[in-house]
Amino acid sequence: MSSSFFTNEEENTLKNRINSILKKDKNIEYLDFLIGYFRITGFDKISDNLNAIKHTRILVGINADRNSYDASQLIQKFAKEQVDIYHEEPLELKEYVNFESMKNLIVSKKIEIRISADKNVHSKMYLMRDGGALNHAQKEQEYQGRVIIGSSNLTHNGLEANTEINAELKDDKSLKDAVTVFEKLWKTSVELSEEDFDRDIFSKLKKPMEEEISKVLTPYELYIKLLIEHFGKRIDFIEDETIFVPKEYKKLSYQVEAVNDGIAKLAEHKGFFLSDVVGLGKTVVVAMLIKKLKATFKKRVLVVIPPAVRVQWEDTFKEFDIECCDIVSLAKLGGVKASKYELVVVDESHKFKNRESQRYKQLYEICLNKKVILLSATPQNNTPSDLYNQIALFQNVKNSTLSQCRNLQSFFDKKEQEYKKIINSENGIDELALKALSEAIRDKVIRTIMIRRTRYDIEHHDMYKVDIEEQGLSMPKVNEPTEHEYKLEGDLGTTFDETATKITQKLNYSRFNALSYLTKEARAKHYPKESPNIFEKNPLSGIMKTLLIKRFESSFSAFKISIARHEKRYKAFIENFDNDIIYLGEKATDILDYDEEQDGDYEAFIQRLIALKRVKKLKRSDFKKNFELDLKSDYNIFKELVKKWKKVNVDPKLEKFKEVLKDDKGKKIVIFTESVDTLKYLQKNLESEALAPNNTRLKPSLPSKTLFISSQNREEKKQVIKENFDANYKNQKSDYNIIVTTDTLAEGINLHRSNIIYNYDIPWNATKLIQRIGRVNRIGTQAKFIHIHNFKPASHIDKLIELSQKAFVKLQSSHTMMGEDNQIYTQNETVGSVNLFESYEQASSERDEELDYLEELRSFREAQPKVFQAIKELEQGLSLTREGSHHSAYVLLDINGHKNYVSVDEQGTKPISFMETAEVFRAKVDEVALKSPKEEIEERIKKAIAYFEKQEKEQKQDKAEGRVDDVVAQKAIAHLKGWLKQKLLDRKLFKSYREAIVNGTLGSISVSKINELYKHSDDEIKEKLLTIIRVKKVEEKLFDENLIIHPVLSTLFTQG
Repeated sequence: MSSSFFTNEEENTLKNRINSILKKDKNIEYLDFLIGYFRITGFDKISDNLNAIKHTRILVGINADRNSYDASQLIQKFAKEQVDIYHEEPLELKEYVNFESMKNLIVSKKIEIRISADKNVHSKMYLMRDGGALNHAQKEQEYQGRVIIGSSNLTHNGLEANTEINAELKDDKSLKDAVTVFEKLWKTSVELSEEDFDRDIFSKLKKPMEEEISKVLTPYELYIKLLIEHFGKRIDFIEDETIFVPKEYKKLSYQVEAVNDGIAKLAEHKGFFLSDVVGLGKTVVVAMLIKKLKATFKKRVLVVIPPAVRVQWEDTFKEFDIECCDIVSLAKLGGVKASKYELVVVDESHKFKNRESQRYKQLYEICLNKKVILLSATPQNNTPSDLYNQIALFQNVKNSTLSQCRNLQSFFDKKEQEYKKIINSENGIDELALKALSEAIRDKVIRTIMIRRTRYDIEHHDMYKVDIEEQGLSMPKVNEPTEHEYKLEGDLGTTFDETATKITQKLNYSRFNALSYLTKEARAKHYPKESPNIFEKNPLSGIMKTLLIKRFESSFSAFKISIARHEKRYKAFIENFDNDIIYLGEKATDILDYDEEQDGDYEAFIQRLIALKRVKKLKRSDFKKNFELDLKSDYNIFKELVKKWKKVNVDPKLEKFKEVLKDDKGKKIVIFTESVDTLKYLQKNLESEALAPNNTRLKPSLPSKTLFISSQNREEKKQVIKENFDANYKNQKSDYNIIVTTDTLAEGINLHRSNIIYNYDIPWNATKLIQRIGRVNRIGTQAKFIHIHNFKPASHIDKLIELSQKAFVKLQSSHTMMGEDNQIYTQNETVGSVNLFESYEQASSERDEELDYLEELRSFREAQPKVFQAIKELEQGLSLTREGSHHSAYVLLDINGHKNYVSVDEQGTKPISFMETAEVFRAKVDEVALKSPKEEIEERIKKAIAYFEKQEKEQKQDKAEGRVDDVVAQKAIAHLKGWLKQKLLDRKLFKSYREAIVNGTLGSISVSKINELYKHSDDEIKEKLLTIIRVKKVEEKLFDENLIIHPVLSTLFTQG
């Protein structure tokens, strides 16, 4: 049983009792202390537990040697008592921080100090109470709290060192009497204002000497300082009362943090990726960010979206009362007036991965000189160039703001080559090489310009987890995928193998590669201004091969439809060829598919396409002789395939699917397929079997319980989908248990009343796979587990068509680089919620290590706020020596406001990542620094600085001489030199172009435009050269114009 008396013997101290009350009694909001002496050392004993206290009043008596003092004399006497005990010596760091903390509390009005005008006040009373005690005039008021009376002053001696006698009272009468006494004395006392404290106390104290600080600085404190320098304002990003959310939304700490982190990244890097995994609310984060920045906008915000998610964005903006945004479909970018906007938001930004596409070029022009937010859970969904092209929308790729990777173009060119080598290796995928490549991209590029949290991060970091739990939200666990292999036996297996060989090895795909068959004369006549590259093997033939293989894997029905179409079109093409009429162009297939009975006048249709330049009319003589042979070879193969597959009436994949579906009867299920034809095939089979007589397998669940959705009926069925599959929808219904859909529902919609996904076919695009699972794996779902079912051909067939390798390599690279946290394709995936950028050797850890460091720092600040503040205020340039297994130094440099981490040893100097630096700086609390000559560490710092100065000098020299390392830029400069000689531009404009190309301020799209100008007349070239560079106004400040470097922190490790 705890005592009500406190004598400061052993653990029975007044300090312990007051702190215990403040920690445990959540009702206490106000403190009133009446004391005879006040010392900052005493206040320090309890100050760590004052965060929850709304207001503290401290009333101090003084040793008065006469009956009366005026107010100023009382203040001066109190101040003198506080200052004199230090005898004009410099304060220790902790003492100084305590005084500064007191000053801040007085300024913020959280603490009031008054001096009693009554010389007879020597009483000691510690009153801790709830808000009700303020209404002591109400006689019937019941009070909650404690009052301690006795002999202890608010000093170190009074709270724990001296033997004292103090008693705790809890009854209502004692609380009322205590309030009455305190209020009476408070009214006649003299206030110590913030000006008094600053003038008479704080300004008269001597600050600690920096030399003394360095002497006592420990490795652990330097480690904390490193974290403070790295995270900067991000430490406070999780707390922000100014961020608005509508009442129907829950304000989640990880979203608040993302908003503030995003605003900081927009300021420093002009853009960022918001890449939280699917289901964590990226749209809401953007709405919160725009709402917070709204008052700062001078222009409007453009939001570029896939058509499927328009309603979601419109509804969110309406709920947030946001009217400063224009929402435009990615297909409508041509009509956008770029000058209206200052911020561009791009949803599903991975759709802009190809810089050669028209819509990428349109978006690139829109984003020039603007800030950009890119939303994508998987910005790399195929190759590293996917990521690079998106970054180029807001970064100068040759002179970026990324301290670890200034020349993004050069870096990604190398990574793209490495990636292609891995994926095309005849020896299979080198997973170690793939992971190393992804880690390099993450550490040097992505970490700086991406905000990304996985479900694992939110579930396992207390700074997020507590918030989720308090709001009653849940996050399901994704179980390992269940793989259902279907086997092809007997004649069907033989037919399948023969077909796979023909479509992958025998077909020429000549119709899709027609330009490569043109004679030189025909090329010059019909395509005089086109690049010679288009006459090489057309990538369209490879695309058609891929599509045919995917249709083959999707369903036998989809494949039969495809080969029948090919047979029909090849036949029509050969007939036209025999008649000496060949149409090539984007609408050529429409001609082959034309049905005069249904579509009208055939000749008028042809003439219209020619007039619109959608097709070109050529003759047999325009083609090489082998074109006809290859056309007929392809036609005969398709004709033979159609004949063979007409005989196939069994479908083991469909049977396996039905078998699995039977086991999940009555459950909410989402079934995905890439093909509309496969969707129709499933609809026909499921509905016919459900309605079949004597059916006991599927009949109870399918007649009115299955919904079939494609892009054709998505809008029409939008309300039905919400009612039956959206767990957030209020007016829920249960008319449907199963939804079969194409990938039209893989984005922009909630289906999380279901927790079961069937992948009837497997897309080769990692993004689509991840997005499918994201429809049901969302915050707020009631399910504890997500179940995934994949339907795949047996392994010997799988090897033949290489489905697994292509899907796996893209998924694995995406997982490692982006930190995806669920297995969604095969149990062989190596998946863990990144350590956002976990090293391969640390694969056992599944946490985002940078978040681990941030959480550690926040916890340290909460536990030791004054020590945190003291370390934060230490001057930069700190260094110390530690014992280690190697002899090297690690240095943090500030270069033009950007953090750069460097290691310096006998082998040389090299930039390293924050994660590597933090790992070597990490220290135990009780570790003591070694004594070492300052000269050695200073020498290492000089080497680190010299490394960057040398780089800067080389870069300036390259730019002065106009040297570039990519072929496209070299070609553009060569064209410009030629036009300079022809006097199509003057020397001043030439220099402007050359400088902009070398510096990277003229982006790749604009450089490509220069290379296209040779097709035009001299007058047109002259005119266009005046406009291209004008479009790209150079507004960014180049990093290396004025290089300013200074050391922030450094640690020297020396072998013991």
